Amino acid sequence: MAIMHTVIIKNNDSTDIEIPDLGIIGVPAGDQITLSNQETYPEIAGSDDLRTLVENGDLVVNDGSDDLSAADGVLYLTIVRQQYLMDTFYTRAQLQGSGQAEIHWNNLTNKPAFGDPSFVAPVLYRVLDIASDATASNVGDVYVDTDDDKYYKWNGAAWVDDGDVAEGDRVINLDHATENIHVFDSGAWADTTESADQTLVNVNDDGDGNDAQYVYDGPTDTWLKMGDIDYSGHFDGGAGKHDASEIDVEGTYPNVPSSPCDAETAISELSDAITSAAESNTLDEAYDEGGAGAGRAITADSGPVEIDNGGGTQAGFRLVPNATFPSVSLANGQVHVDADGIEYVYDGTRGKWLSKARMTMSFSRQGNSANAYLLSGEVPANQSGPRFHKDVCITGISCQLSNVSTGTLIVRKDDVAINLFTLAISSAQGDHDDTIDESIDAGSFLQCGLTSSVTPRNPVVTIWYAYEKK
Repeated sequence: MAIMHTVIIKNNDSTDIEIPDLGIIGVPAGDQITLSNQETYPEIAGSDDLRTLVENGDLVVNDGSDDLSAADGVLYLTIVRQQYLMDTFYTRAQLQGSGQAEIHWNNLTNKPAFGDPSFVAPVLYRVLDIASDATASNVGDVYVDTDDDKYYKWNGAAWVDDGDVAEGDRVINLDHATENIHVFDSGAWADTTESADQTLVNVNDDGDGNDAQYVYDGPTDTWLKMGDIDYSGHFDGGAGKHDASEIDVEGTYPNVPSSPCDAETAISELSDAITSAAESNTLDEAYDEGGAGAGRAITADSGPVEIDNGGGTQAGFRLVPNATFPSVSLANGQVHVDADGIEYVYDGTRGKWLSKARMTMSFSRQGNSANAYLLSGEVPANQSGPRFHKDVCITGISCQLSNVSTGTLIVRKDDVAINLFTLAISSAQGDHDDTIDESIDAGSFLQCGLTSSVTPRNPVVTIWYAYEKK
């Protein structure tokens, strides 16, 4: 029975037959489909519904040339799966070799060029030479002085004694043609011939006093640095490293704890310290935390900020009165209480500190009021008027008539025939303006009148003002 990887499914029945787990709506009655053209081999071999239909004789497997019996059809589906795996994946026997009971590197194809790395014993230094002298290029360069069997390290200005050579010491000799590792054995340096392609070695000090790892590159006969492995500083609290005894931020916080310990203890004590600090923290400390306090803000994005005095007899909030008003970084909505206890709010539109409270004064006149001053109480405004006891800013004005009229409302002060501002009324029973910005000094008084072409009747004028801090 030839394996051609062709899977034809025939339906010799008089009705369509569904193969549910393959998503086949139906193999047409008295017809066939080439299943291998639309399904993968793993899907075909893994279909329990197809296997059952073939076993029961409902469907027939054809291998591209012959119709197979039910038993052979099931077997063919299994063999197709096995053949697919053989063509696609390596077998265990192919991957194993050299007498090994495990996958062997040599039996892998398209593998990374890195090969099979192997470690050799660590070395102390990468030395410029094993000689009586050497010429340095960089700070940290080392050479072996054969005159007194010592290591010397270049500090940028001179060679400094870095210790005696000891039996068994190992170094990478950069002066050697292939940079072989040399070992001090029985009073002499010997080539170990350990420098082979993809050999890995740890260097205890490659010039900066710390460990590093190197790999040998066979094509260039050089050792290439893979990276520093400066672990020691993390465990002994070396310079620039943080261990359990150095949980601080730029010296702001005390060490937690005061001596080295395991991480769990450090975290526990740090948590206790944070909790204790939070419980004793004041609003002033929270405001100053991490800086001078400039620009602190509360983002009330989850509901309003509430201050509840718990029904006590003390106020829940207080702004300390201050005669000196803020003059920098001013913005709409800022609040200040002056020495008299008056609350002021900064008006960014007018660029002024105005009292939160708004006050009004009224002028009116009964009957016809064409080209006439209105009354303040029962007195004509040209004879007297409301006098201000503080500096104020007029912020709005309105006028209402009992008839439709056209005219101009004029506002003056201190018996001076100069209009501070006006309000035009055009074929209407009134109008208003809330954009007035007119500063009035303490001690001044106002007059109000109407000029008109259509006689206004029964005018009532209201002027809004606030205390102004100049």
